[in-house]
Amino acid sequence: MKKQSFWIRPKAISRRTALKAAGVSLALPFLESMAASGKAPENPDRMIAVMCEMGYITDYLFPKKAGRNYEMTDYLKQIEDFRDDFTIFSGMSLTGVNGGHDAARSFLSGAVNPSSSSFKNSISLDQLMAQKIGHLTRFSNLPLSLTENSSKFSILQSGVTLPSINRASELYKMMFIQGSKSDVAKQLTNLNHGKSILDMVNGEAKKFAKEVTKNDKVKLDQYMTSVREAEKRLNFKIDWAKTPKPGVKHKMPKDVTDKTDVGTKLRQMYEMVTLAFETDSTRLVTIYAEGGGFGNIYSLKDSKVTDGWHPLTHMAERKDKRPILKKIDEDQFKALGGFMKQLKSKKTGGETLLDKTMILHSSNLGHAGRHDNLNLPTILAGGKFKHGQHLAFDRKNNYNQANLYLSMLHSMGMNADKFASSTGTVKGLDFA
Repeated sequence: MKKQSFWIRPKAISRRTALKAAGVSLALPFLESMAASGKAPENPDRMIAVMCEMGYITDYLFPKKAGRNYEMTDYLKQIEDFRDDFTIFSGMSLTGVNGGHDAARSFLSGAVNPSSSSFKNSISLDQLMAQKIGHLTRFSNLPLSLTENSSKFSILQSGVTLPSINRASELYKMMFIQGSKSDVAKQLTNLNHGKSILDMVNGEAKKFAKEVTKNDKVKLDQYMTSVREAEKRLNFKIDWAKTPKPGVKHKMPKDVTDKTDVGTKLRQMYEMVTLAFETDSTRLVTIYAEGGGFGNIYSLKDSKVTDGWHPLTHMAERKDKRPILKKIDEDQFKALGGFMKQLKSKKTGGETLLDKTMILHSSNLGHAGRHDNLNLPTILAGGKFKHGQHLAFDRKNNYNQANLYLSMLHSMGMNADKFASSTGTVKGLDFA
């Protein structure tokens, strides 16, 4: 298979035009000619990254003992049935990534100084993976969130943040509801119109080629290469529009109308992700787990919550508030455990979905009360790694979490030498 070129946006081309071209890379089908065997993998590699912007009380997460014989903490007890399927990390952070909540922008990109006025983001881990495997599925990736319309940390190479899907019903319709013949025809018309725009852009670029400087010609050649790649991807998208969507027995979920019922929203998204992976609708997902505003409450079924989720994190050290925040954190880990159980129960090709799915579960924040960006609460589950351990690094001089991202790239078959500020793959995290 011909290696895909990276998206390059030269200064001479308008931002709007570049974004239109970039957008067509979001849905590419698997073609038999793309695989040497002529068939899609029976149980391909997948990845999901979940970022909770509110952080956690890490006192209840990090074990005291390193290695494989660590004692389960209160939070880890929520997923202890899968002890051998995950690794807990302590003493890790993203080098140069700071700014409290602003660090969410760089959670998967590792771009430094996200709170700076001159900050420019770089490509996120999921989007780099999408450049390699995104063409194999109907949706190259699915950026999800609980309430926001921005994925926050799923970033194109141009530095643009992808919009997100924040309703489970919308996601279900996208993946499984087949439109009428007229709907499909309208979609094809719109796609063909997009193709004509690319043709026009390509034609205009050729006119410029005779009038620009030598340096600008190099940039223009790069741009035209990107346009040609975009044209190919749009052709694949047109093919997908003609391909019937998979059928599932699972009924379309009812959207949660109570904005405080964050836990149910999160569980709904996990159910939809399981279906997406099971039907191979996509192999890459991100979930931005947030509460929808400063004062929004994270309600619990067995406890009365009167304070907003965000304010509670700033009161993490108060004896009267800490127990409620702890229960909120535990509810998210229970949801994670439920998701892992779903993946573990689905088998194909002699392996489970969990065996072939990397789950990165972490936060842009370290200490929930201080809102710092050190000692990130990071868990990696599933995939091709030897799990069942606590990898403990220096909590004062943190190990670079970008090294974990490089390990994840290698697990996806992308043998990159570097990602963001990485200095190598993670020490002690070996392939099974």
